[in-house]
Amino acid sequence: MNIKSQPVSQELEKGRHSIPRLLPIKSVLEAAGGISRSTAYRWSSDPKNPFPKPIKIGPNSVAWREEDLMIWRDLVSTQGVQLWGR
Repeated sequence: MNIKSQPVSQELEKGRHSIPRLLPIKSVLEAAGGISRSTAYRWSSDPKNPFPKPIKIGPNSVAWREEDLMIWRDLVSTQGVQLWGR
């Protein structure tokens, strides 16, 4: 089979692939309505809470996918999901 692949930049322009944007903790706290760092970690570790889980990006670093956080915000605003710990 002879399959020619286009460069990644062309694939991204066509919307075939997308690279998820990762947010650091400070951005997550602000986007979640000014919650504290400990609240973000508590919510993300609670299986009953729909708050997104962080992704480990290094030995001592985590980040959240922006898309996951936006889905959570929509869920909270449209379905009136209770904000745990607030």
